[in-house]
Amino acid sequence: MKKKMKPERVFEKEFAWCCKIKKCLYIKIPDPIMTEKRVQMMRDRGVSDELKRPFDGILVKKTGNYCLEFKFGYGKLSEHQKYYQETINGINQSFYIVRKTVTKVRNEIAKKIIYKLTLPDGQILQSNNLEDIIDYIGGNND
Repeated sequence: MKKKMKPERVFEKEFAWCCKIKKCLYIKIPDPIMTEKRVQMMRDRGVSDELKRPFDGILVKKTGNYCLEFKFGYGKLSEHQKYYQETINGINQSFYIVRKTVTKVRNEIAKKIIYKLTLPDGQILQSNNLEDIIDYIGGNND
């Protein structure tokens, strides 16, 4: 039986595919590998030293590199992600939150998909086209 992927993971794959079309590169930051030995050491000490990923991935464009965190629906950043967002944006304003929301249109079968980009200054850009979001990040110089 095939394991069902979380909506956030599906959205991230959709974004990566769109990046290929736009001739830019999306690099996923992998989750840390938790070996049985590491897990046993944490159990013995009673303290978790699990590494937390700072954000989901990096968008590489001709205009620069951008740190991206993907959210599906109305999920919020965790505390360590907020810390990295503040730290990175304090240096060069390159941490973005990319969000996908799906809403059912009243009295219709169709669903409305909206992509939102939370900018470093807190403003939000909305579009129903994911390519618009990719173009906006770092400017459309590709």
